[in-house]
Amino acid sequence: MKTGFFVTAMGIVAAAGGLARADLLNLEILTNGTLNGAVFHRADFQTAGTGVIDPFVRIQHDNGPPNNGHSANGHEQGYNTSGRPVQYDELTDPNYTRDLLFGEVPSVLIDNTWYKEFILDINEPNSAVQALLSLDQVKIYTSTVGSQIGLESTLGTLRFSLGAFVGQNVVTLDYNLNSGSGQGDMRMYVPLTNFPGVSDTDFVYLYSYFGNLDDDHRTGDGFEEWAVRIPTPGPAMILALGGVLAARRRR
Repeated sequence: MKTGFFVTAMGIVAAAGGLARADLLNLEILTNGTLNGAVFHRADFQTAGTGVIDPFVRIQHDNGPPNNGHSANGHEQGYNTSGRPVQYDELTDPNYTRDLLFGEVPSVLIDNTWYKEFILDINEPNSAVQALLSLDQVKIYTSTVGSQIGLESTLGTLRFSLGAFVGQNVVTLDYNLNSGSGQGDMRMYVPLTNFPGVSDTDFVYLYSYFGNLDDDHRTGDGFEEWAVRIPTPGPAMILALGGVLAARRRR
């Protein structure tokens, strides 16, 4: 089991003013903001590096040929598990869709508040419109039972939800803003207080849904991938708004 990684973070959260509306966080323009208590930070991790980023779920809808650059129905959903068969649009390679322990998820201190850090890498066509993507739902569950399969609502205790239903709160992203596939696009920080009593050996299930906002933000022909950063030895690093923290993709 990997142990939790604790880093000190300062100044990552800028005021979330200027949002188009209270329930939409536009990371096509803004670098960071908050929704339902979680912090979302647009990130470009640059150079890939084996053993630094550890994926735990890949999601790709491929039921039929792409339609105008988008996947067959423009939506993707899924969650991580080592159980098979998978429930939704998860890819089945066990290196990329697997059980995740709570102790594997790094803990980060931001403005005197501890958070759990999750990393999202999106893969969309690099044309002006098709590069856009909406993240319409995130639900995080914990359980003492691993390798579960079934509806996401049966996975354990709900610890975080982006909204009560798909599309209530939305994060929008632009694939063209970052360096490309495998480079990372967003960090999501969920308050540690959402996880009272959770042990490092408990299992974490992260369910997400993409592409529901409108026709411009449908899913494209690549996969979306959630990952965690692997702890590295040495002194704690300072995470600043300008992206001082170096986090690199495992490929």
